[in-house]
Amino acid sequence: MTEVSFSEALKTWAKIGVLSFGGPAGQIAMMHRILVDEKKWLSEQRYLHALNFCMLLPGPEAMQLATYAGWSLHGWRGEAAFRTWLVTIASNLLKDQFRRRRGRTVVPIEEGDLVAQDDPSTTLDALETERKLIQGLATLPRLQREVFLLRAQQGMEYGEIAQALDTTAGAARVHYHNAVKRLKELVA
Repeated sequence: MTEVSFSEALKTWAKIGVLSFGGPAGQIAMMHRILVDEKKWLSEQRYLHALNFCMLLPGPEAMQLATYAGWSLHGWRGEAAFRTWLVTIASNLLKDQFRRRRGRTVVPIEEGDLVAQDDPSTTLDALETERKLIQGLATLPRLQREVFLLRAQQGMEYGEIAQALDTTAGAARVHYHNAVKRLKELVA
């Protein structure tokens, strides 16, 4: 493996960052092409072993793979222990989870927010919308209905829904989107 200067590494990582479209899969493919095929900074075997290991870890594989590549090229700076790095990763994962949970705002329903019982028009509109929604839920395919209810009523994340219903997170998103689209059409 050749010695890589900081400026060359910076240019290469900037190029990967600018050119890699397509999400994590695109970034991983771009890193492979540049780091293994073009620059030959990593061997094919070492890159694949690192990729396999990164896929076992929680979090974004492309970022972890880039971190590993940088570490393998320049080594550990020695300013911090390996344990510090692991604690930082765990801390960042907890912060991400906290931010996701905190993003959900629970709004209490006050007495003034409820439909006024003395306004027959408003009450009738609310009852009609509720009836349409219940009928619409009954017409949805089973998986769409379950995903919608778990997401809307329980506030579950797509990953949790996927585990509960034995599907993928992407499929859960699609089922939720289709259910919302169909229910909007029925209620409108």
